[in-house]
Amino acid sequence: VLSINVYTVTFVDGLDGSAIAEVSVEHGSNVTAPAAPAHDGYVFTGWNGSLVNVTENRTVTAEYSLLGDVDGDGIVTAADALLVMRYCSDLAELTPEQLEAADFNGNGVVELIDALLILRAVI
Repeated sequence: VLSINVYTVTFVDGLDGSAIAEVSVEHGSNVTAPAAPAHDGYVFTGWNGSLVNVTENRTVTAEYSLLGDVDGDGIVTAADALLVMRYCSDLAELTPEQLEAADFNGNGVVELIDALLILRAVI
């Protein structure tokens, strides 16, 4: 009798290191990620690790960026607000990840009020 190997994919929160979920997956199958935990002041940016063709036990980590950290340097500064202002003036393009970090008030639209809120957070 042949049996298919089953592996464990462990999902971990990248901010606090806690386990989010453990999912059993048959050899070669894909896994569906659970919902990532929400953290005040942070934006979920994706999973670090493959969700396809599972052929071994693996850990996949939820990654986050600091809300307002549009340039991705790990701190919120006036330069981040400037990037938002340039974007709103059609002078700069932002990646999807940058757009998420730039939407400081969480209304789904990057606008000048977000730049103001970022500046207020810096002061």
